[in-house]
Amino acid sequence: MPTSDWNHSLPAPTASTWSPPVAAPTPSKRFTWCPSRVSRPMTESLDRYSHSVPGPPSKAGSPASAPPSVPASVVEDAPPQASSAVVVRQRRAGTRRLGRIPGETWPAGKTGHAGAVSFPGAPRYMPRRMPELPEVEFARRSLVRWFDAHRLVRAEADRKARTFRGAKVADFEKLSGRLASATRRGKYLLLAFSSGQGLVAHLGMTGKFVLRKQGEVVPYSRARFVLDTGDVIHFRDPRLFGRIEPAPASKLAQVEAVAKLGLDPLVDGLSPAQLEGAIGRSKQDLKVALMDQERLAGLGNIHAAEALFRAGLHPARKPASLSKAEWAALAKAIRDGIRFALEVEGGDDEIEYVEEPGAENPFLVYGRAGEPCPKCGTTVKAFTQGGRTTHFCPSCQPKRPASEGRPTSQKKQRTKRSTR
Repeated sequence: MPTSDWNHSLPAPTASTWSPPVAAPTPSKRFTWCPSRVSRPMTESLDRYSHSVPGPPSKAGSPASAPPSVPASVVEDAPPQASSAVVVRQRRAGTRRLGRIPGETWPAGKTGHAGAVSFPGAPRYMPRRMPELPEVEFARRSLVRWFDAHRLVRAEADRKARTFRGAKVADFEKLSGRLASATRRGKYLLLAFSSGQGLVAHLGMTGKFVLRKQGEVVPYSRARFVLDTGDVIHFRDPRLFGRIEPAPASKLAQVEAVAKLGLDPLVDGLSPAQLEGAIGRSKQDLKVALMDQERLAGLGNIHAAEALFRAGLHPARKPASLSKAEWAALAKAIRDGIRFALEVEGGDDEIEYVEEPGAENPFLVYGRAGEPCPKCGTTVKAFTQGGRTTHFCPSCQPKRPASEGRPTSQKKQRTKRSTR
């Protein structure tokens, strides 16, 4: 590879401080210099592994200021001119940047990802699990338990975080008193305090509430509720997609994001007639319609896929094609899926998301592309639908309704013969 391809502005190390771990890469390899592109969550997760290579000192003669340890399998050799940088395999166009969630890996060949980070002890690939209705309901029940008979004496916020975008942090810091009510609508939490103040919270992709002792450091803590016992409830959100919006306690249900939500399966109940009335007229694919929060609040990519698998319905079916029996099966499947998730999560004080290191996948079909179907053994497939990855079993979830019998082309040929 020509030397012009390397960044010569980076300082060269001395032989006594650092040397490349492996041989220089060949021109056929895809790589790029990324001194600042290995994100903090990634490097923190990599620190847990022993196979690491220290970085060189920032300047000759100065004390070493090595970057966070990076597994040797992620690092590739570089010419001396660029040895203060870490070389990471270049991501292909259209793939997500590596290292955004601690412990998450994306092997080549999986839907939507390429260029794996591979190192000893790395967890197997798992699609990202966002908090949905059961996870938010778990958070609500935890908050009720933690606030029980206790008083909020102080609310603190990370003013630099995006958690309060569109809202005033000062209004959040005025919160005080006992928790008067904690309700949930879809994926939103509505907390009202005895002082007449309240808030609406959305967990985003990685947000969660955790209870810790005062003084204990909690990474990614964006907001804190200090109780009269000295314990602190943290809103922990690594990816900063969560949101907290303070509002008067009497007007929480009128907040725009909450007011436009559709039917809540857990709060409003979900009969076959209610479900058909909510999404039956939608022209979208069935799974996409189930995820429309203005029609049915709370279901996301995971629980929509799980419900369709339980009901034996293909995700690409149109709502108008469902029979009365299929509407009944789908309504029951949604209720069963929510109940199952709450039972799985209900035994602990702190919820564990699938993408976290060491977490297991408790679901039947979600995240199991390439694995055998738990019902029939057919290989579970995945495809992109509405911008999200959909998992299904081709055998248990046929795209053509069973009542149709013949393919459409055969039906047309039979119709033509009958009209002659």
